[in-house]
Amino acid sequence: MDNTEIIILVVFGALFLFELWAVIQSILAKSWSTTKGEVLESDLDVDHRGGATVAIKYSYSVNGKEYTSSNSVFGYVGYVFWCIRKWYINEDDLTVYYNPKKPNKAVLVTGLRVFFIVEFIPFGVFYFWYLKPIYGI
Repeated sequence: MDNTEIIILVVFGALFLFELWAVIQSILAKSWSTTKGEVLESDLDVDHRGGATVAIKYSYSVNGKEYTSSNSVFGYVGYVFWCIRKWYINEDDLTVYYNPKKPNKAVLVTGLRVFFIVEFIPFGVFYFWYLKPIYGI
């Protein structure tokens, strides 16, 4: 195995672990406390290289203390999530899931969602067309 193959394996392994962490966090957050929130900003931030991230900033209150957050979902959220966000986030009647032990940690979308599964497709393709035939892993 040459250095290029090792780098590819490490990068895909790190991305896989990041996505797996996001799914686990999202599933755990489903049991968090909820409160109503208000959307302050909702936009798609596009950088000069063509990449994009969803920018939803919202405020919510827990025990009389006001918080703001921009965490819509665990993991990377870009163009695809921007297109389907209305399926998961009702900006007119915003439900915020917050960690009862750390109320400043909040998210809008919890549980196992279709877009998480879609994000794992490249890893499956990489596994079956690259790793399995070459290494029998």
